[in-house]
Amino acid sequence: MLTSMRKGAGSWVAKGFLGVLVMSFAVWGIQGYIGGGGEVTVAKVGGVEVTGTEYRRQLQRDMRRLQLQFGQVISPEQAQALGVYESTLQQMISGLVIDHATDALGLGVSDDIIAQEIRTNPTFRGLGGQFDRMRFDQVLSQNGLSEQGYVAIARRDLVRRQLIDSVLVGVNSAPDVLVDRVFRYRQEARIAEYFVLANDRVDDVGEPAEAALAAFHEENEARFTAPEYRALSYITLAPADLVDQAHVGDSELRDEYDARIDEFVRPEKREISQIVFNDESTARQAYNRLQSGEALATVAKEMLGLDGADLSLGQVSRDVLPAALAEVAFGAGKGEITNPTKTDFGWHVLQIGDIQPGGTRTFEDVKQELRANVQLRLAGDLLFDRANELEDMLAGGATLEEAARRAELSIKRIDAVDRQGRGLDGQAIADLPAISEFLRTAFDAGPDSELELNESDDGTYFLIRVDRIIESRLKPLSEVRDAVAAGWRAGQQDAATAELARQLVDRIKGGQGLPKISAELGVQVVRSQPIVRSGRGDKNLPAALQAALFELDVGGAATAADGLGGSHVVARLAEIRAADPQADANLADRMGKRLADAIAGDLLRQYQDALETNIGVTVDRQALAISTATN
Repeated sequence: MLTSMRKGAGSWVAKGFLGVLVMSFAVWGIQGYIGGGGEVTVAKVGGVEVTGTEYRRQLQRDMRRLQLQFGQVISPEQAQALGVYESTLQQMISGLVIDHATDALGLGVSDDIIAQEIRTNPTFRGLGGQFDRMRFDQVLSQNGLSEQGYVAIARRDLVRRQLIDSVLVGVNSAPDVLVDRVFRYRQEARIAEYFVLANDRVDDVGEPAEAALAAFHEENEARFTAPEYRALSYITLAPADLVDQAHVGDSELRDEYDARIDEFVRPEKREISQIVFNDESTARQAYNRLQSGEALATVAKEMLGLDGADLSLGQVSRDVLPAALAEVAFGAGKGEITNPTKTDFGWHVLQIGDIQPGGTRTFEDVKQELRANVQLRLAGDLLFDRANELEDMLAGGATLEEAARRAELSIKRIDAVDRQGRGLDGQAIADLPAISEFLRTAFDAGPDSELELNESDDGTYFLIRVDRIIESRLKPLSEVRDAVAAGWRAGQQDAATAELARQLVDRIKGGQGLPKISAELGVQVVRSQPIVRSGRGDKNLPAALQAALFELDVGGAATAADGLGGSHVVARLAEIRAADPQADANLADRMGKRLADAIAGDLLRQYQDALETNIGVTVDRQALAISTATN
């Protein structure tokens, strides 16, 4: 039964579906089954409630996971835009729907199957590749789970696999005829002959009338609208600013060195490969074969079916190995095969590779590095005190100038800056503080806002005063006449080039050849790379033109702008290359797997929808909004 369950969960669709459900169960499901009520309910699945507390707990975990993934803090607005709130709720509902179905069907697994699943889980394997009880306890502890809690999760996971396995019975591959049709459609290649018409080939578009300029200015007002600017006065205070005030003597540095000596000791490391056997006799046979000159990979493959990647421990130091194994491994020379050595994991035969000698950096070697570290740490302490002093001053009504003078800090000023950090000339302001929150804070405040000390992610404190707001405005025509005129001319050139391109397409469709047309225009005809429907093709052809080629017969023509506003491309379809699945069996096989996954995904979604309809799922949007707002 375990084998069939594993097969059923083999596709990425099933794994992804299970992953969502297991995640939900692992972080809130157990409490959901034993928790009490007495609070707002955001959803009901059959007779089971999803409480606001359960929802918020799962939402917080999902937010942390996304923040780790993106490497930045995600605001509530960003989470809303990403659909995190709704996704979290749907995950929780999916878990309860599947659990309801498994309970109704009376599905279950025995303790023996649970034990086997745990023993074969790669996460719980030790150095010898076998189940390691200490590793098992460590992983559970890191995830805040008891053994009983994990067993409950694993049992529920296996029960769910049984259900999903039954839904996906027979969905191991896509029908051959479907794979063939899809492959031939997607991989059919088109090759074009094309030339480029630059807009600037149109020399004379005349001079715009005043009415034309006014109309262009009005129709393109976004191009001629100045952003909001702000004039700012600010001070910053970072640990680096106070380093000179942090004095450190040699005796303190010596104490620091002694306290951190482990950091400056580089342990000897060795590249070690190993084979682990269950008994000494088999290990001895392997040792004798290796001593006779056979390669470790060959012996491992023939005796245990292991690949080379399964043998290497990499560059390791003595402290990561069991004591008995470390003694043998670090007592042998480079290239040496060690006698079979017994540990709790079995009988090990090692081969020693490159040896990286150890050593210790002396006090003199790291003295300046230590001084910089200690000074920066002490500066951090000073910074905290100075920040408190600044806050006290502000609370007492001090102005920016008074606070700067008493704290012995200089005030810096910016005459005008927009939200992107550009000045009135449109160029980036060179000396803008490298603080991610600086501009956001500046544009959140106003001239009448109270002075507030802010701390950035890197530990820098900053204080901003908005001296003036220069409102966003549409620049009058008189101020941007030259830019409007240039824009009008560019538009006229583009329109004229587009019309010429359309006329050339008609001439090609009428039977005129590209050599005659290109010679007339003085442009070069280029043969494109093969283009397929998936989007892979010639990067020099606009995407719209590549798509248009698949609507043409050989000899047909089409045109499109280059997307950058500088030219138009005219292309003639020169060749259609039919796709043959037999010519690229690997790609056809991968496509077949993706189609099978898509079919499995459709079945799972339909089954989920049917379960929700039969079981009954309701969501209290008002309670959900309240729970989301209090997260």
